Amino acid sequence: MIFYFSGTGNSLYAASRIRDEIGEKLISITEAMAGKRYIYSIGEDEAVGFVFPVYYYGVPTIVRDFVSKLLLECNGTPCFFAVITCGGGIGGADRLFAKMLKAQNYDLKCGFDLRMTDNFVLGYDLHNEAEQKIDLAHADQRIAEIVDAIRKRQGGGFSSGIPGMLLTNAAYPFYLHGRKTRKFHADDRCISCTVCKDVCPVEAIEMRDGKPFWAKEQCVHCLACINRCPKQAIQYGTHTKKRRRYVNPILKGGASSEEGKTS
Repeated sequence: MIFYFSGTGNSLYAASRIRDEIGEKLISITEAMAGKRYIYSIGEDEAVGFVFPVYYYGVPTIVRDFVSKLLLECNGTPCFFAVITCGGGIGGADRLFAKMLKAQNYDLKCGFDLRMTDNFVLGYDLHNEAEQKIDLAHADQRIAEIVDAIRKRQGGGFSSGIPGMLLTNAAYPFYLHGRKTRKFHADDRCISCTVCKDVCPVEAIEMRDGKPFWAKEQCVHCLACINRCPKQAIQYGTHTKKRRRYVNPILKGGASSEEGKTS
């Protein structure tokens, strides 16, 4: 069983590729949280994975909240692994996530970093299409390595050390106490299509007079709304208007209809 959270498709892509190789079922954390589904039956020697992006060298709040409620029914000892997608590095997110699992009495056997195209349009411009193809090719190679390690039930594969944990300890609080929505808005290119509202994993967006309105003070900051808007009408402050957007190919028709609808 593979639990995943994805805003712009990278983690969905990784989870799908791993699922195809090891044959486990995919579970969307967004859909599980919306349906309040936290109890799952696990096979005796099943591989149980968590695939999600790194935010500020830490774990997305929706993933943290899901794990805090998770109850796995199993008679054996599952192999728990995590794959954390990132643009540059994960800091100590793997060890932070291991602590979150440990609080639920689950032991993370290995944590993997997986570099893919960054989607943090709030901070800088994103890779162009040519660069994105190179990113994806490198990611495919890394996924093959991860799949091999999972099959062999290799443990202790944490990529972070003390420097990584220092990064997480310094940066992650800014995410936990930040995640403000007040700078999000739609410009005059908005066509009232409701894509932004539909892909928001925490229902932070409402449609008012045909335009999106961020009704919650905080959100996950997955950036699905700004990156997946078909008209690039969603902005954050004044700096994103001229920056590229990013959506993984799996959300552009490369996935099954069921996967393509998940965030």
